[in-house]
Amino acid sequence: MDNPHIERYAAGVVESIEAGLPVPAYVGGWNVGVIYGYEGDGSTTLARGYFGGEDPRSVALKDMPPFFVFLGGYDDPPADMDVLRRTLEIAVEHWREDGGAWNETKYVHGKAAYDRWLAALDDVDSIPVDDLAGFRHVSMWTYETLFNAREAAGQFLRSQAPVLDGEARDAVTRAADFYEEEHALLMESLGQGSA
Repeated sequence: MDNPHIERYAAGVVESIEAGLPVPAYVGGWNVGVIYGYEGDGSTTLARGYFGGEDPRSVALKDMPPFFVFLGGYDDPPADMDVLRRTLEIAVEHWREDGGAWNETKYVHGKAAYDRWLAALDDVDSIPVDDLAGFRHVSMWTYETLFNAREAAGQFLRSQAPVLDGEARDAVTRAADFYEEEHALLMESLGQGSA
């Protein structure tokens, strides 16, 4: 990747490394690795990629995709109830979102995504043959992301239920049950070779 503008982050890389903070970044592709050092002015990094292999290695910033996370100082974590409240607020916002993410109607999430997905499954025969390839692009990574998200949601909600009382606790526990059931069904489909 030839990106002459990416080197503007060299000073940030140097500053972070000198402060003892690694820089999560895309290293060797579109998976996040870690920049843990630099050479010269910081335009060349010392990094480890997601998959290991040739690590550690020198990688020129100009050859990296444009994604860097510059870590800041440490703050005390918010209270459990604040974390749960904000998490549920975001989940409800996403579920109720009418349009697509990033104002793109082809990317939807929440209820809109479920509705579109279920409608497509109910009416596969009406999908033009040329469009079917787009439905079949799903890779194992996509599928793993789908079931890992359900597993994580169930675990998170179950871990947070004790923060609540009464009906709220029961509702969060039911939601955890739902995600765990969905995860189990997805795992079962893997075993049947239908993924």
